[in-house]
Order: sequence, then C-alpha cells, then structure tokens
Amino acid sequence: MKKLFLIITTLFAAFLSSCTQEEMAGDSDAVSKRVSLSAELPGSIANTRAQISVPATHKLRCILEVWTRGTASSVLAYRAEQAVEAGGVPTFDFELDPGDYSLLMWADFIERDATTEDVSAGNGVEYTHYADLFYDTSDLKNITIKDAAAMFDTDLCDAFFLKEDIDKTEDAVIRTVTLSRPFAKLIAVEKNDEDYAKITGLSVSYDVPAGFNVSTGEPLGQMLTAGYAKDEMQSEDNVLFTNYIFASSLNGYSLPVVSITLNSTIGNASCEMAAGSVTLPRNHQVRAVGTFLAGGTVVPEPDPEPARDPMVGDYFFIDGTWSSELNGDNLNDCIGIVYAVGPNENDDISNYGPEAEGKEILGYVMALNNTGIPKAADGSDLFPAPNARYVLSNSRPYFYMQTEAGGAKDDAVTVLTKQDGYWDSFDGFTATADLLAHPTYTGAADKKYYPVLLVFETWKKVAIQPANASEWYIPSSGQLYEAAMKCYADTYELTDADINTYHAWEMEVEPALLNAFNAAIDAGVATTFCGNTNASGYYIWTSTLNADAMPMAMQIGAEQVTQLYSKPNYRTQGLIRPFLTIIK
Repeated sequence: MKKLFLIITTLFAAFLSSCTQEEMAGDSDAVSKRVSLSAELPGSIANTRAQISVPATHKLRCILEVWTRGTASSVLAYRAEQAVEAGGVPTFDFELDPGDYSLLMWADFIERDATTEDVSAGNGVEYTHYADLFYDTSDLKNITIKDAAAMFDTDLCDAFFLKEDIDKTEDAVIRTVTLSRPFAKLIAVEKNDEDYAKITGLSVSYDVPAGFNVSTGEPLGQMLTAGYAKDEMQSEDNVLFTNYIFASSLNGYSLPVVSITLNSTIGNASCEMAAGSVTLPRNHQVRAVGTFLAGGTVVPEPDPEPARDPMVGDYFFIDGTWSSELNGDNLNDCIGIVYAVGPNENDDISNYGPEAEGKEILGYVMALNNTGIPKAADGSDLFPAPNARYVLSNSRPYFYMQTEAGGAKDDAVTVLTKQDGYWDSFDGFTATADLLAHPTYTGAADKKYYPVLLVFETWKKVAIQPANASEWYIPSSGQLYEAAMKCYADTYELTDADINTYHAWEMEVEPALLNAFNAAIDAGVATTFCGNTNASGYYIWTSTLNADAMPMAMQIGAEQVTQLYSKPNYRTQGLIRPFLTIIK
C-alpha cells in the first residue's frame, strides 16, 4: 500500500534497549571522556507494522564511526563493529577527547557465522570487522551494494543509518540516537489472478543507485544495473518481485525503464514499466500494480480509499485514512482526531500550494499530543540549562526570549510584524508558514530569540507526515477555538468584549469529538490539551498575531476552556498542539 512505513525485524527490536549504564573502570579522566551510545528506531515504525521473523542463520551487525569535525580535513577517530543474535543489545561505550565530531552509524544483517578480521585504519584506529553480506561497509561514506540480485525478494537486506554531530566537552556523553531507513521498497504485483497463475518465472532489469553515503544521508551518484531472475512464483498476493532501493530523502527515487520478461504456461512475454511511472519515497513501500503478462499499464497502487468522507470525531491515521474505530489493530497508527469537516468558509484549497491543485479539503485534524520541547538536530538540548529565558517549567516556551532575570521580553529581540487577529481567523497553515519564513526570525542572530517558532520548526522536521494531508502547522486562533470549544464549550461563557473585539462566535459541544478524545486519552495514545490533569490548564499557542505582535492564546484545562487570551503580554508562555488539514 502506498505511503505505508516498511516493516522492521524482530531482531532489530533489541536495538531499542539502552546501553549499559555501568561506569568505566579507571580514573575521573576516563569517566569525563566517556561516550555511551544507544540507538532506537522511531516508534511510529517499530510499533505499527507486523514484524517478520529473522532466521537463526543471521545476526544484526552495527558499525559506528566517529570523525573529527571543524578542521580542514576530517579524520577517523574511532570505529567499532558489533554483531548480536536475536535478543542481544549492541552497545558502544568508549573514550573520546573533547572536540567536535560527527557520528556515522550503519546497521545491517550478516551471516550468523560471519568471519572476522582485525583491521588497522590508521591514526591509531583498530577494530574487528565482520564479513559483509549485502553491502561493502569498509567506508561508511561510500557503502556499495555487493550483489544487486540479492536485494530482491528478501527483507534481510533492510538496513538503517545515522549521521549526527556531537560537541564533546569535558563531561561524559550518554545519549540515545535514532536511526533511519535509507530505502524504499518496490513491490511489483500482477493484477490479473488468472494470468498470475500462468506465470512460472521471470527476469527483470533496471538501474538503481549503487550505494549510500552515511555522511550525507543520501544515495551515491553512481548507478548499477539491478538484474534478477527466478523460476518459481509463490505468492498469495500476486507479487512478482520485491526490491529494496536506496532513495533520496527529498525526492525518493523515480524508477527508470524497468524491463521484464515473464515465463508462463502460454509462452514468454516481455513488458516494460515506463520511466517515471513509479516514484518511491524513502521509508515507504509502493505497490506497482498492472497487467504485466498482458503487457498492460503498470501504475502505483492508489492511496487507500475510506468508504466515506471524514466525520467529526473520526481518528486520523498515518496512511491518510480515517475511522470511528480505535482498537489494537490501529491504535499506534493514530496521529490525530478530526475536529471539523471542511472546507471552512474562510479557507480554500489554493492556500495549500500548487501540490494541492485539483484536490479538495475534506476536514481538519488536531494532533493527539503537544510537541513538547524536542531535542536539537545534534541530540543536544534545544535550550541548554539554565533555560528560564526560553521555557517555563521545561515544557512551555515563551514566544519571545525573556530577559536574564525573566519577566519581560529581552531588548535584543525584535518583535514580528504586528497584525490584527480575530478569534475566527482560520489560516493556520499559511500563518505558520509566514511565521517560519519571517525575515525577523530567519535573520535573527539566534533563533532561540523566538522559542515557540524554534520548538515547532525543530519538531516538524522529525514529525510523521501522513498521507492525504497538509504539513503540520500551529493552529490559527479560530482553529484552536473551534476544536477546544467543541470539546468544552459548556464550561466557558463568552463575554461581550470577546465577541465585539475579537469576532468570537458561539460554539456548541460536539459529543462525538469529546468522546473520541477521551477514548484516545484512556487508551494512552493522547493527552489533554494541557498535557496533564490540571483543571485550570495552561495557555495553548496559536499562529494568529494580535496588534501587539503576540500570538493569541487559549488557556485550556484538562476538562475546560478557562479563558481566551490576546493581551499584549510578552511574558505569556504556552504549549503547542499541532494541527493539519485533510487534503485529497
């Protein structure tokens, strides 16, 4: 199915465990030099797909390289490899002098009885190397496929990588790092059941990237011809072949001409998949379905089609579908709840850019949880301690950086363009894009001057982007107002000032939304707007600026809307609940 995350192996689940926390033996200098790394995969992948069994004939092998950074020429400072069987935990615990480094990590599968050799890489770096199976890993900046045919009809060629910078001080570094998958998976499927039953074998040929550079996180520029043949077809799903292919992080991989020869009980037949007819996004599996034996058109399988349009209270999933049901089968795929069906009268499909042309707005979704304060790209704290100038209680960012003493906007911060927002503003997508592209923010000496924007921009880079949807955005005042009021309107009364000054409008409780929200909270996949059981709650930010260039906010408790807030108070701090628009 298009735009679904690939499955991962049971063996790799062991990788989710933390590294040992035992202290290094030796003096305090050794302790200060200590680096301890554990690795994990994004929970959205690890927890939402059926896991495949791993033959006892294989192991998981993980390679870590540490390169110096910030000098004219990068030097390899450390390399180690570990191989573990199912249930084992790869760990990296070593010493590193203070300095700036880049971590490169690669994990793949090797034979259980793989031979080893001791390697001297120069500069005092020595390590034990396990015999490669699918890839030549002697250079993580130039990993190459050993045998392109071996990449077909198996999940054992799956692999993961990491590139992350680290600034090593005198303190020990104990860190969990998240790996990513560099591949897309192609699944070629014969549409006609009767024709598939006649096929006895096949051969296929096309060009693919020859390898991968962990340092850049992108495929190599070199290509190789992936040729593959088999003389037996055994699939209940009419699958002709599968193939793991290195794909760009931005554009995926657009298949060139794919030449296929099919052997069948009625003779041999040749067909082609036209160049550019199938694009493979990274970390997705795409089914290319067609009448291969009859020489018909081959196209990617369309996105799943829900039986009906979304309704308020539906759950929204990573594959772009929606349902009123939340259960064990889809619990971990859920990312939000539909709070309104659209389009809103103040919104239009043209607001979502050229890629939305020809599509329509079906509704609006609020995320199950707040962003929290994410880590920086290098894994460090986004706001290193002491951080009282940027966030309150380590969770609620200010919109503008505070003074050293706190309590007021720092004089170094320039306020953004003043606007005249209203409580019925419904432009969260464009308003967020405008804020993140605002020259005052992008040109700031330090983006930490604008904590809310930095938090959201950082969170958005690693957030799951579902199918059939816009990118995540900070809701406008009207969008947050509508979602919150449909949950808790009976506990809040609008004042004349609210109505006359801010165009606020009455909103009734939507039981379907509130019930769905509470059910998701009870299931442990969602949190209240304030993130806890606080009755009064906290402010929730919107992307709508008022006449004092402060975002309008709502104070929302665990079960109530406490107040609307749009006063010119630069000391306000709040949480961020992302929203998105269903576009299909």
